[in-house]
Amino acid sequence: MRVLVAIGVVAAGAAFVTVPAYAHGFSPRVASGLAAARAPLGELRQVSDRRSFGTTFVHVQQRVGGIPVLGAGATLSLGADGERLLLDHTWPRVAQPAAARLSRATAVRRARTFARVRSLRADAHATRVILPKLGRLAWRVLLPASRPLGDFEVLVDASSGALMRLRNLIKEATTPALVFDPNPVVEQGSRTGLFDANNGDNGVPASLYRAVTLENLAGSGCLVGTWVATSPRATCPAGRDFSDVTRSNPAFDAAMAYFHIDRMQRYLQSLGFSNVVHRAIPVNLHATSEDNSFYSPTTGALNFGDGGVNDAQDADVISHEYGHAIQDSQVAGFGVNTEGGTLGEGFGDYWQAAISAQQGSPDVFNTCFAEWDTSAVSEDELPCLRRVDNAWTVAQAVQECGGREIHCFGQAWANLLWTIRKQLGGTVADRLVVQSQFSYAVESGFRDAALALLFADRQLSGGANRQFLLNLLSARGFVTQVELDDQPSGAVPLVFPGQATGAAGVNTDDRDVFAVALAAGTGVVFQLHSGGASFTLALYGPDTIAIERATSLTHTPAGSANPRISFTPTSAGTYYLVVGADGGDGTYTVLALPDADHDGAPNASDNCPAVSNPTQSDWNKNGKGDACDRASRTTIAKITIRGHTVTVSGDMLPREASAASWFVEVRQAGKIVARAHGSGGKGAGRAAAVVTVPARVHGRVQVRAVLQDRRYNRAVSKALSRTLR
Repeated sequence: MRVLVAIGVVAAGAAFVTVPAYAHGFSPRVASGLAAARAPLGELRQVSDRRSFGTTFVHVQQRVGGIPVLGAGATLSLGADGERLLLDHTWPRVAQPAAARLSRATAVRRARTFARVRSLRADAHATRVILPKLGRLAWRVLLPASRPLGDFEVLVDASSGALMRLRNLIKEATTPALVFDPNPVVEQGSRTGLFDANNGDNGVPASLYRAVTLENLAGSGCLVGTWVATSPRATCPAGRDFSDVTRSNPAFDAAMAYFHIDRMQRYLQSLGFSNVVHRAIPVNLHATSEDNSFYSPTTGALNFGDGGVNDAQDADVISHEYGHAIQDSQVAGFGVNTEGGTLGEGFGDYWQAAISAQQGSPDVFNTCFAEWDTSAVSEDELPCLRRVDNAWTVAQAVQECGGREIHCFGQAWANLLWTIRKQLGGTVADRLVVQSQFSYAVESGFRDAALALLFADRQLSGGANRQFLLNLLSARGFVTQVELDDQPSGAVPLVFPGQATGAAGVNTDDRDVFAVALAAGTGVVFQLHSGGASFTLALYGPDTIAIERATSLTHTPAGSANPRISFTPTSAGTYYLVVGADGGDGTYTVLALPDADHDGAPNASDNCPAVSNPTQSDWNKNGKGDACDRASRTTIAKITIRGHTVTVSGDMLPREASAASWFVEVRQAGKIVARAHGSGGKGAGRAAAVVTVPARVHGRVQVRAVLQDRRYNRAVSKALSRTLR
């Protein structure tokens, strides 16, 4: 996987976008951005196009011969100012395999056998896919099973009928538990005296119930509304009156789920998102007798179990599972690999903590996931299924979890997001985190998530939190600076005018990329000073996504210890300065300096900052460049006399003076007796003139040169005496 990007700042708002009818379904701007993908543009098909806070997110799938390549896709994020982020998981050179010999019906039957599925809760789906590593055609069969419970993805070889892969796609918490608002343990401040009592009312005091208003209900039916559709409907009390319904009544679970999901959707919209789970999500209450709840990506429904404390009676569980629905609505199918699953579970835990915190609950409970549900299986004073306050690095998480089990490992990501929330504030962080997930691709992992956070921060706040985010992501081991700064995707901001420092080397990190915003017509000089190693500089335009596939606007030759380039952009935008290690390893400082007269000399050291003076010539060494110094001088180098023809050659300073403005005078007794204008001599700053003296003039004469270029003060040479015979 490779990651490519650029960044910018745009306005707020969120909406669906109609896909334009261009070639391949792509506008020229989208096609240009996707050109950096591994797969040829002709194999990419758009599957969604969404907009949030002014940024457009285009999700594409790779297809060969009209058949999807399994797991091959990309997400292109387009800022309103033209900057882009491409998270690419496509494949190059995928050949079209032989046609399927196995029918769809046969593939479904075999898949059910392989997964040992006895009954389904919805129809099975089967589509042909290409397995890129193997170059084979397979049937991808999705089985929303009720016995055993799961959303099984089964890959069946389309030729032999053999099993190629079997996995459960359900987004679940292994022993989930959720509460009232958020649950009795939090409301009371401890678990003392609280117990499940098989859903008995005597297990929870009446004082811990909260009277709420269920909003956005449909005009008929039970708890079905704009954003939630609970089932089974048999749990509905007469007249839809839930004011006296307590946990001993199965309808209480429906009221819990409806209230908390509806409130979460309204919170999302208050953040500016009008296209995240923007539907009445199906909620299956009492979906299983096991202590297990899950989001089903196949049916798009939330499912809650009744083992121990009913899961739908704990708002932490409801919020966590809704977190999975949020991600799936942003990038359908996300979380298929271990890192993606870790990000999914981590976000779910973070989301429940954030929602709890939004209601004013103390952090001791916000960071403890599912206190009420876990109380059925734990004797701890504060029973937590998982915690959000474990500030683990990636390495520590692997050690603490005994591996990379995604629910445990997810606590590291949850805490990173929680740390961001504590630093930036609740709504700012929640908006940033949700916005970043639009940039994910199906196969995204830690590096993508880090880049997406940095990109979203640029879009929402102009990168105001970049250093904090980068330091946090690096310290926790989710990404390194070396991984980020080799492409525009992780370009380090370089303020103009300003400077930045770095380290690079042919044996370590051989390239760093800096992003610098330039206005049209603004002259800039990039100057690098190194500590011994040699470097090159190259400048790339705002449309650059991949350095390797772009052509630089200007660059320095190899082998320079202190390279310099000057540039004047014809259009405004964010340009990318690449510092490349050419020899050795070392540190460097790169400066972006203004050059008002576009002559390649920075203003601060330009001896003539208002007038172009590329050579920085200063003939009289007075610190004032020749281009803006009116001082001048001329001297006579040689006089040749043949009869009454006097040939004179001389020198002019500054050397840029015009030979046509140089002339020679011949005087006798103080009066001019002959005069001639000069012409160019041999080289700059040289002139010559041929003077014809009248035949009547004899004896001693004085010869002198005069420089009268209107750009400079008049200069007269020393007069030299000669004799005319």
